[in-house]
Amino acid sequence: MARRKPEPLKQSMPIEYTTRSGEKYYLHVGETKTGKPKYYIARHTRGPLADAIPDGFEIYESPKGQVSLRRILPKVISDKELIFVERELERIARLKGSRVERKLRILTVHVADLSDPRYCYLGRIDDWIDIGDRGPLAKLTRLYLKHLGQESYYELH
Repeated sequence: MARRKPEPLKQSMPIEYTTRSGEKYYLHVGETKTGKPKYYIARHTRGPLADAIPDGFEIYESPKGQVSLRRILPKVISDKELIFVERELERIARLKGSRVERKLRILTVHVADLSDPRYCYLGRIDDWIDIGDRGPLAKLTRLYLKHLGQESYYELH
């Protein structure tokens, strides 16, 4: 009788994420009181590590560098449009290093060393201010990105 060759043990690889600043994070899995899996992100490797990202979730790094596991958001703004805005930002020297965040129908440009959003605190408004017209993304990007970090930014509206 021929001997079967033993199958090699399958080793699962833990899910590891490296941030823009080079820090490593690991996806951990635990169990709730009802026996369901619960996931969390940590910089340490202590405890049970997950070998797969749960379906419908992604590892997300915020513009400020916070790492989390979140549900995958629908892409209303296409990858092509996101890349276009990122390239336009790179063309403007003073805006290099800025980050673009896509959430549903909104693109937010996080400009390095600027912490002055267009929020209105005048009486009954208390909300974000639209700075111009709606229209094609390419037109709006070329029209408004040049104002970020400039005095002309405060004259928009």
